[in-house]
Amino acid sequence: MTLTEARTWDYDAVEVGQRAQPIVKMVTPDSIVRHASASRSMNPDHFSDAPPFAMPSQIFSLAPKNRAGVAENNGMTVITAHATPFAKAEGRWYAPIRLGDTVTSVATVLEKYERRGSKFVTLRLEAHNDRGEKLGEVDHTSIFEFRRSDRPQSDSGTVARQPGAALEPSPLRETTPDDSAETVTFDTIEVGGAVHPFTVHSPLKDEVDGVAVPEDGMSGQSSEASHEPARFPWGTIHGVGGITIMGYLDAMLHRWAPDGTLYGGGRLLFKAIKNFRPGDTNTYRGVVTAKRQRDGKRFVDIEIAGANQLGQLTGVAEATLVF
Repeated sequence: MTLTEARTWDYDAVEVGQRAQPIVKMVTPDSIVRHASASRSMNPDHFSDAPPFAMPSQIFSLAPKNRAGVAENNGMTVITAHATPFAKAEGRWYAPIRLGDTVTSVATVLEKYERRGSKFVTLRLEAHNDRGEKLGEVDHTSIFEFRRSDRPQSDSGTVARQPGAALEPSPLRETTPDDSAETVTFDTIEVGGAVHPFTVHSPLKDEVDGVAVPEDGMSGQSSEASHEPARFPWGTIHGVGGITIMGYLDAMLHRWAPDGTLYGGGRLLFKAIKNFRPGDTNTYRGVVTAKRQRDGKRFVDIEIAGANQLGQLTGVAEATLVF
C-alpha cells in the first residue's frame, strides 16, 4: 500500500488501545538548556554544565505526542488536512528526569469521545528511564473534529490583534513582577494565597511551540516532526502551543516554590481556551486552593488562569506540588 493509498487516521479510524512504536531520547546538557530557555526558567541550575535534574515539563518533549506514529503503526497515515489542535494536556511525575537518562516512551490511545458536538482523542505517553523507573505519564487530548459553529476561520482578510498601549512587546519577551520574592515553604503557604504572577510578552514566530520541537533523536517517520502550524481546510492557525505554555507554567511555579516540587507525585494540567498568538502578552495568575498530607507527603493544590492583553481568558490550569 502506498502512502497515497493508506487510510487517513481520522476520528472514525481511531480505536482505544492503538499504539505507536517506542521513541527513545537522551537527556543531554543541551536539551536541558534549550528547554529551560524556551520555558523562561530563571533557575541557574538548568544552565549549568551538569544540571542536577531537568525541568519536569521537559517530559513533554522527551515523551512527545506521537500521533503520526500511532497511525503508521496501525497501517494508516496522518495528513496536514487532518491536523488535530491542542485541547488539554496533563503530566504526572513519579521520578526526576536526570542528565544522562535514556527515556523510552510509548503512545497509546486512551480514549475517544464527543462533547458538545466536537470530537476528541486522548493519547497516553508512559515514560521510563534506562533503569526501569517510571518517570511519568502524559495525557494529550486533541480536537479531531470541531463542531461546525466552532471551526476556526481563515486568517485571510483579518486584522491582527494589537497589544494594548501599556503592554508594548519587550525585546526580553518575558517578565515577572516578583523575581525578588523569596520562595515559599509548605508551612508558609496559606490557602487562598497568591502564586507570583508570570507574564510572557510577544513570543517570536520562530519560538512558537519551541518546547515541543522534537530533538534530533526523534524518529523521522513522524509527519509531526516539522511542527508546522496546524493547517485546516478552512484556514491556518498560528499560536504558541499548549505544551510550550506548560513549560511557562512550570517556570512560574518554581519561581514561587522550591524547584522539583512537581516530582514524586505532582501533576500539572492545562486546558486551552484561546490561542496565544505572536504579538500577544499573556499573564498567568495562580491561587492556592488546598493544603493536605497523605502517606507522609505534603501536597499543595493550585489553580491558575491565563489572560491576554485584551483581558480575554486564554487558558486554565491545575497543579499539585509535593513538599
